[in-house]
Amino acid sequence: MRDERQVPSSGTIRIPLRRYRLASRPAYVDVDGGHLTVRLPSYFGAELWRIPVAEVCIVDRGYEGQVQREVTTGKWLTRPVAIPFLRTTSPLSGTNLELHFRSKQRLPQISFRGALNATVPYVLAKTAAGTWVDGVALRVLDPDSASRALAGAGCDTTRAPSWWIADHREVTTDPVAITNLAKADRSASSMRRAFFAVAVLLFLASRLVGKSSAGFALLGLALLAALLAIWAGARGARRLGLWDPPSPQRDG
Repeated sequence: MRDERQVPSSGTIRIPLRRYRLASRPAYVDVDGGHLTVRLPSYFGAELWRIPVAEVCIVDRGYEGQVQREVTTGKWLTRPVAIPFLRTTSPLSGTNLELHFRSKQRLPQISFRGALNATVPYVLAKTAAGTWVDGVALRVLDPDSASRALAGAGCDTTRAPSWWIADHREVTTDPVAITNLAKADRSASSMRRAFFAVAVLLFLASRLVGKSSAGFALLGLALLAALLAIWAGARGARRLGLWDPPSPQRDG
């Protein structure tokens, strides 16, 4: 079997992602010619996602997932940060490589299953406006080697992801604006809890289906709740500007 970690062509470094080896196509990040080329068939099909190396910052291991809207006391990001985890294995597996972008990058067209896995709005991703992200989280085979390869190619590295993002996004110190942002964040937290509750409901329903008539009723209720949660989440995300394209006056 060919080793996916081998250099595919002269001057190109391949960073393989973890995946189900017998049931999925190879997924990887290639570093070549000043660009990262991301191949994720389960999300983007045959389309490749190209990102300029100059746009990329590696979050040092142990600091993943620490971007907060409140950068420091009295200083907030004016928009929420979208850093989806494009998982390629079990939902129970966490990320081990997080990349942030100097300016927001547009995701390629995404599959329905991929959108659900990454909690990316499928309908919005299909529109002309598209879906734009501040970064991406991945699970690679060798995170230490991947970080070294990306740093060697010219990517920034940070141990303070909130501060790094704040340096490249609009922030505010206005007390009234911060109060409104905090209120919006509380609403977003409630929505995340609702998604978790729906996921639990779907799990319970799947266990009961076939064992009693109540299982089918619970499954129908869970599916309806899931559709409502997805609709409400997409509407809330649009209102907050979570997936909006970059503004020249605000990002970069």
